[in-house]
Amino acid sequence: GAPRAQQLELAIAQKLRGVAARHQQEAQAREGKRALLQTTRERKRSKAAVAASSSAKGMGFGGAPASWRRLEQPGDGSARIDVSKVESLLLMRGAVLRARNYEAADELRGELARLGVAVRDEEMVWWLERRGGLGSICAV
Repeated sequence: GAPRAQQLELAIAQKLRGVAARHQQEAQAREGKRALLQTTRERKRSKAAVAASSSAKGMGFGGAPASWRRLEQPGDGSARIDVSKVESLLLMRGAVLRARNYEAADELRGELARLGVAVRDEEMVWWLERRGGLGSICAV
């Protein structure tokens, strides 16, 4: 009779709670997977955008380096500059930047600065920063 019906109701209610809990866990797992997939897609898009942007600027990850352009200024002492040495240092700097060796890139920037050369990586340009005292950059 009645006690048996109550037992069945309790068993059914317990079973339904178990099914509901499993359903909620599965929904949470699906949502977690969806969020992880979205994050992974965003990372890939971000990396692709950085690589495309960097490649266009010559600092690409595996892309061909772009050419550095010189900004000439009147009276900058450019008649005495060893352009091939500057270009060589700039090519080395581009290579170490592509390899993400920022310490070596900073050292090369420092060497260029000691020689009187300033660079702007984003635009791939260089220029003489001072007029005199060019040291070893001058052709003899």
